[in-house]
Amino acid sequence: MQRHNRDPLLTDMLFKQQENSYTSGVNSNKSIDELIQSFTDSFLNEDFERSLEYILQINTILSNSGPQTYNFNINLILFEILTRIYNDSSNDTASQEIAKNIWTFLQLSTKVGGFHDILLDINVFEALLYIVNVNDDFTIENILRFFGIILQDKKGFDVFVSSNILNKLIKYMLNLDITQNNTNIHCAILNFLHFLQVILVTPDGSSLLESICEYVYEIIPILVQKLSDNLDIFGIALNIISESIKYPEGVSNLSNSNILTLLNELLNNPKASSTWKQIISIYINLTSILSSNSEEYQNLLKIIPIERIIKIYNEQPFDPQASSCLQLLNNLIADNKEMAQIVNQILVPYFINVFDEYSYSMKCNVSQVCFAAFYQGEFNLFFNLLENGVLEGFVDVVSNSSELQKYFCMSMLRLINSAPSSEIRTSLIDITRNVFSELLENISESSEIEEVDLLFELINDIQ
Repeated sequence: MQRHNRDPLLTDMLFKQQENSYTSGVNSNKSIDELIQSFTDSFLNEDFERSLEYILQINTILSNSGPQTYNFNINLILFEILTRIYNDSSNDTASQEIAKNIWTFLQLSTKVGGFHDILLDINVFEALLYIVNVNDDFTIENILRFFGIILQDKKGFDVFVSSNILNKLIKYMLNLDITQNNTNIHCAILNFLHFLQVILVTPDGSSLLESICEYVYEIIPILVQKLSDNLDIFGIALNIISESIKYPEGVSNLSNSNILTLLNELLNNPKASSTWKQIISIYINLTSILSSNSEEYQNLLKIIPIERIIKIYNEQPFDPQASSCLQLLNNLIADNKEMAQIVNQILVPYFINVFDEYSYSMKCNVSQVCFAAFYQGEFNLFFNLLENGVLEGFVDVVSNSSELQKYFCMSMLRLINSAPSSEIRTSLIDITRNVFSELLENISESSEIEEVDLLFELINDIQ
């Protein structure tokens, strides 16, 4: 390996006190400390083969040890060694193996020796960033794995946040050209998104939400340009969006971006069909979170491509994503009468054979959408389903689902009471008696649903 002049700042930072090391607190074991010292001495003397032997020996000992076995020092010199290796223009096999084994050592050291305070040293963070910036082989995966260890510790997370390292990492990652057909770049971005996902699910992860969303929203338009090459990356980006909207700031960030418009474009792209379920799930979560009276919800209604979602459902009614389409429709209908009218106009033809061909779970999903429309007073849907022989199909579904029984009774009661004329009201009651009497009796005997008693009163009063 060629010898290189070290960066003066790094030299100051890491070599000012070679004895500057940190200790984890279990049983003392000098042999490990001596091996680490021998390793660093050999490397600094450019005896790389012997240096590799020492680090391999250390890792062998640690990998065969149980948790909290040793107490040993980790010296900041290790990070200088990593920096020198990655700053080296030669492609020396021994030095690359040394670097690989230093990463292994750092991870094993946490398992065997406990959480080392050195992991919280800001100089280590800066050294790692330096390595990222000079390394052409993209060891981002190892560096992110190292930060992943840091984030597992509350102190580590606090230092990570206060150090502003994430924004520096993001700045670096945004400089990578995603459009290149470069496996290293692809893997680096994939690993970085996984890392961001891990941050978001940590207890205090929401404190970094804005930075995370900023990065994800920045790369999504670029990913869409070459989607077929980046579907795996895009899938993780969508997972991060789903996770982010669990927080009010995440919903606000998404609402104020143009990302939903881009996602709608993908719903029209057959090459992106593997992402449709995730996109629809984002809409489901938003409609569940937002108040139907809020401005954001009203804006969302203008964005969601209802007809396209219904078409997706129609194209693959037996596909798992069809359930997501129906769940989204159910959420929308529950809060919006106009959506119930759309169901009547567009969906009825797709529901006609549902109770002959669909799985039981899909029958439940379809029934739920219909009941939501009934609850909104969509009596035209009721009569259309009656005309096409679908109403009878509700009997078996409701009989076998205690969850749907109350919803069915509430919806029928609301439908009858919201009839626009006495003739329609009487007709609805007659049909309810003729089609659902036995079902209502069974529900009444097996449960204590107030609405079923009220329905019986209506049926009896009209006779």
